[in-house]
Amino acid sequence: MRKRVVILTLCALFLCTGFLSIGYAALTDELTLDGSASVSPGAYVYISSVSLSSGSASNIGYSGTVLASTVTLTNSATSKVVLSVTLKNNSPFAYKFNGLTYTAGSGYDNTAITATLSGISKGTELAAGASKTVTVTFAYGNGVSTNKTLNSLVDISFVLASEYVAVDNSLERFEEILNDADTLEKLDAAMSNASERYNDTSYIGNVAGATDADSSALNEICTVDGDNKLQLEVDGKTVDVTAIIKNEDIGGTADNEMVIYMTGSEITGNWFRPGSIQVFAAVYRKNAEGKWAMIGQLYEGTANSNNYTGQIFGTHNSFNTDTWKSSYVYHGVAEGATINQIVAAIS
Repeated sequence: MRKRVVILTLCALFLCTGFLSIGYAALTDELTLDGSASVSPGAYVYISSVSLSSGSASNIGYSGTVLASTVTLTNSATSKVVLSVTLKNNSPFAYKFNGLTYTAGSGYDNTAITATLSGISKGTELAAGASKTVTVTFAYGNGVSTNKTLNSLVDISFVLASEYVAVDNSLERFEEILNDADTLEKLDAAMSNASERYNDTSYIGNVAGATDADSSALNEICTVDGDNKLQLEVDGKTVDVTAIIKNEDIGGTADNEMVIYMTGSEITGNWFRPGSIQVFAAVYRKNAEGKWAMIGQLYEGTANSNNYTGQIFGTHNSFNTDTWKSSYVYHGVAEGATINQIVAAIS
């Protein structure tokens, strides 16, 4: 019988728009270039204007909340290109800023140059009909690169304010589990049950191949007063996902972090050909006040299917968290990065 913890999240948090996978050259052909509008804006948040504040940039264009540009830095380690971007909420509903995202490859062809956003913070609300001017800055991420030019598409992402609240609640609910002494003790005890593991006592999951003891323990931990503590929506409907919670050393800290890996994909694969499935990961660490809190954001990636216990032979109805790789650029770290590499960039 398949055992699940129901975890719901918003696709807006999954950081990827179809826009960014089209490719720089193809999309720039369709953008509003150099402030000359070609289409009437719809009832959503969109970029209404862009201007160059400093540095060298060309091919500046925009469509919706996606900004395109070709920026060129100098040999100086402090070289920057700064763009002033005005956003307008053309809808009758409030929206909230959800992050600056981009995809390496044809949509962002030089990850040595990083894009950062200022003038707005995650969760900032843009009221119906309101406008907001922000600053996008391009600079070297790690010293001076021999490649000084970047062609990029970056998305200044917004979601409906009502949906953003739900996203925050989903992450806060897992924090509640970690910050409750009783549930944390139960979690630690279940993860330390060596008789339920093949060669690793640091995780617990509810994937199809998980032991009955693990599934029962995780369901109990995630349910309080009959209410599953990890529930949200994906595209307005309930989605079942399977999860693995793992205690691992992320970033070389004295105390290990708690990482929750989750997937809504059907897990397929076998010993001869392990499958690669979509897996989302969120990392939690104790802060200075001794409270567990999420580091960064929810990260999208892939992992290979595997037997839950870690054995070579099996039905491969779990996934191997050690093979997790990011699907997008996060915090200036190129796609294909490990969760350790991503967290190291923001620690």
